[in-house]
Amino acid sequence: GGLPGPSVINNAEQYNGSSWSNIPTLGTARGYMAGATNAPYTATVVFGGSTGAGGPFRNETEEYSGSSWAEQSNMTAARNYLAGFGTQTAAVAAGGQDGNPGRPTLVEEYNGSSWTNGTAIPTGAFAWGGCGTQTTGLVVGDVPGKAATYNGTSWTNISYLNSPGNYNKVCGTSASAIQAGRNPTSNNQVEEWNGTSWFNSAQLATARFNGTNAGTTSSNLVAGPPTATEEFTGGTETITASTLTTS
Repeated sequence: GGLPGPSVINNAEQYNGSSWSNIPTLGTARGYMAGATNAPYTATVVFGGSTGAGGPFRNETEEYSGSSWAEQSNMTAARNYLAGFGTQTAAVAAGGQDGNPGRPTLVEEYNGSSWTNGTAIPTGAFAWGGCGTQTTGLVVGDVPGKAATYNGTSWTNISYLNSPGNYNKVCGTSASAIQAGRNPTSNNQVEEWNGTSWFNSAQLATARFNGTNAGTTSSNLVAGPPTATEEFTGGTETITASTLTTS
């Protein structure tokens, strides 16, 4: 999915370590959705989104088996710009934008067949990213900045990024995560989380925000928008941009 122009699309692609290839399309065309960021591509789930930045909002849930997409139970609340994390059978949808004033604190949990309400996030947020499993989750982003971890039962506020921004994409877990690119204006800043604090890491070769971030802090993939793809092999703030490759 996505919104590369005036209309949303239902395209889907997979990456094999060197190139992208088309896979079956989503049943519902949309952008600004979230998914189970710690699921393998052969057993993942995507949810929410919208057909425009300000709506109409969507609550559809679709699972991918490695060969086809299948519609599942809808989320309770339609919304976009939400944070998602977990696996196909244990996913979390946090915050988002639903067209009402303010920022929603709603959290929903997915068990592979249906959604139920979970523990609300401490402070409502949207235009942010999530990573981890249902019991090692992390969310970060929005303006003013917010960040928190989730243990499957409760949320804990943590320190925010050193440089503020939203439309964040993050991967990893609550103990070790990496966040790459953000708004305002596309930028190439990258920060890593070590379970205690954020620190600056090797910068992206291509400035961006609101793309895709997958993998771990030692094997990281960042893609789009619009098409640039970069891989990061791990390190600390002392690693230079030479560790990044563009495909």
